Amino acid sequence: MRLSAGDGAKGPRLYDWAASGLPIIGDLDPDPPTHRRWVLARRSISDPTEIAYYLCYAPFGSTVQQLVLIADTRWAVKDCFGSAKKECGLEQYEVRR
Repeated sequence: MRLSAGDGAKGPRLYDWAASGLPIIGDLDPDPPTHRRWVLARRSISDPTEIAYYLCYAPFGSTVQQLVLIADTRWAVKDCFGSAKKECGLEQYEVRR
């Protein structure tokens, strides 16, 4: 299904998305389970060979649209970490021991 992953500089960022629920794992999930694991695939419209995959863990009843919106927040988190590293001077910091 074609959904927007949020607004970009040039408007909505549309991609083709597919989601599939993964089986419940008895040893890891509570009884009864409250969340479900999903695999989410994002395919570029302009370059169909460009595919990104996400492993999601969401409450039962979550929709594909909700998974897509949450997957998009990855970029905001990545930018936040990048800014914090620059402000603290950690982008060039290396630990050897």
